[in-house]
Amino acid sequence: MKCVLLFAAALGSKVTPIEKTLELLAGLQAKIVKEGETAQKLYEEFTDYCDDNSKELIFSIKTGKAEAERQTAAIAHAAAKIQEAESVIEDLAAKSSTNSADLKAATEIRDAEKAEFEKSDADLGETVDMLRRAISIIEREMNKGSSLVQTDMSAITDALQSLLNANTVNSMNKAKVQALLQSQTDMDDLQPAGAPAPDAYKSHSGGILATLEDMMEKAAAQRADGQKAEMVAQHNFELLAQKLNDEIADQEKQLKATKKAKAVAEEAKSEAEGALAQAQKGVAEDESALHDLQENCMVKATAYDVEKQERAGELNALATAMKILQEKTGGASERTYSFLQVKVSSRVAAKAQELESRLLAFVQKLAKTDGTEELAQLLVRIKTTMGQAELDGDDPFAKVKGLIQDMIEKLVAEAQKEASHKAFCDEEMSETKAKKEDKEDELDTLGTKIDQATAKIAKLKEEVATLEKELAEIAKVQAEADKLRADEKAAWADAKADFEGGLEGVRMALDVLRDYYAEKGDEEALLQQPTGHTKATGAASGIIGMLEVIESDFSKMLAEGSAKEDQAQGEYEKLTKDNEVATATKTTEVKYKTKDSKETAARLAGLEDDKGVAEKEYSAIMEYWEKLQPMCVAKPEPYEERKKRREAEIAGLKEALQILENESAPAFLQIRRA
Repeated sequence: MKCVLLFAAALGSKVTPIEKTLELLAGLQAKIVKEGETAQKLYEEFTDYCDDNSKELIFSIKTGKAEAERQTAAIAHAAAKIQEAESVIEDLAAKSSTNSADLKAATEIRDAEKAEFEKSDADLGETVDMLRRAISIIEREMNKGSSLVQTDMSAITDALQSLLNANTVNSMNKAKVQALLQSQTDMDDLQPAGAPAPDAYKSHSGGILATLEDMMEKAAAQRADGQKAEMVAQHNFELLAQKLNDEIADQEKQLKATKKAKAVAEEAKSEAEGALAQAQKGVAEDESALHDLQENCMVKATAYDVEKQERAGELNALATAMKILQEKTGGASERTYSFLQVKVSSRVAAKAQELESRLLAFVQKLAKTDGTEELAQLLVRIKTTMGQAELDGDDPFAKVKGLIQDMIEKLVAEAQKEASHKAFCDEEMSETKAKKEDKEDELDTLGTKIDQATAKIAKLKEEVATLEKELAEIAKVQAEADKLRADEKAAWADAKADFEGGLEGVRMALDVLRDYYAEKGDEEALLQQPTGHTKATGAASGIIGMLEVIESDFSKMLAEGSAKEDQAQGEYEKLTKDNEVATATKTTEVKYKTKDSKETAARLAGLEDDKGVAEKEYSAIMEYWEKLQPMCVAKPEPYEERKKRREAEIAGLKEALQILENESAPAFLQIRRA
């Protein structure tokens, strides 16, 4: 039907059907070229989209890989700390176990020594008591007088026999007691008929008494030496136990701190592993998205190339057809349509006048209803075109149809353009908004990380400064302790020399006095002394007693001084060891905190670089966002209303075009009948 109308319209004008066909072919060529230009523009926009998103994904992948490398380094650092802590824990546990075993062994040895001492001390105490009782019996018997001598010799013999039977008296002393008992028996045998002479008895008893006193003094001295040795051994054990307990406590403290540091390192490692997994996941997602984007872009590029080739082929076909029509149909067209056009012209004129009036009225009504400037301008152009066509003798309806068709195509193109523009705006606004929000989140995250890194660096520097101050204080305290220990040691060396010299002098004096006054019995000494002189035994006894007190005081001062010196030396060694441990610990902390500070500073620099790049990208996004606002948002008339109005305009113009086509059909039929 449409072909018939076109043919009739061609006959009603000076344009032949061949010329009209060529005109339509040219219009189709223009339409295809225009579509190609639109497709080219859309494809260029799409390639820009591919390039922008590819760059963004590549940057995101690079950033994610850098983050993964940082987290990998953090994991390695934490693992090294954990391994170091485990080594320290193992070493401290071994030392603590060794010290505990040493303390247990020393305690067992001390308990055994103490038990042996208590048994020996009890035995010696019993021996001294028995000797003291024997001496008391002998002295009592010696003081009774000659009338009881014979009677009381049995008491002395019983006392000696009890010593001989005692388990506490050693073999050497038992030999002496046996000799005394034998001599006593010999005296009894020499006087069978009666008691010995008093002087002989007294002299014999005095020898026994001196022997027993000597035995008692030696036993007492042996007991005192044993007690002194026990006191020294107990003191040494207490010092050793204190030292071991202090070391064990210090090792337990270090063990606790090291375990805590290990737990912190394990937590940091766990966090870094989580961050690494997240970064790797993000990199994998970005790489997948980049692959999909590149594949999609490649598919669309291929489709565009195919479409472009097909469009070029269609244009080539149209051009070939036009060339053939122009070259081959000129003569036939002139012979065929020149006579028909003359006959049809008179009939078409009246019909055209009526059709013109109806068309102008319809378009005027349509322009008035929609109130658009474009339809008003179309009405003016239709009137002008018809008037000019009548003057020129051309077919007015062909040009009017062209005007209406152009207007319809223009409105359709505008509708398509607006629809495409709206789709473009919806997509670009949505994507740009998402990019804007993502970039804002990224900037917030980077800002937070930068603030955290800055705060961490400041804290680490403060902690390092505090540790260095503490190390300086420890060094100062250790220097003071070294000087004080050296002074105390020098002072004790002088005091010890004085105490030892004084003790040696007192003991030498005691040996001299004891040798002189206690060497022989009193009666024998009286016989050997010159006439008129008597030993000052009483006064000497007092002096000896005083010297013994002095000896005890000197010994006590020497023992206490030695104990204090050992205690001071132990405390100094403990302080020195504590300071060494604290210095090593704090030095290690300074080392790792300084290293951590440098690593954090490097990470901060990377974060600041990332933030600078993100800020540039955000500025570009915001610039594009601002460009989109007037294009996609600032519209006085909503899109839906514009769409509805334009659809009404297109429908009205199609109806007008239909009027022309319907009215042109009878004219064509009349021409065919003629």
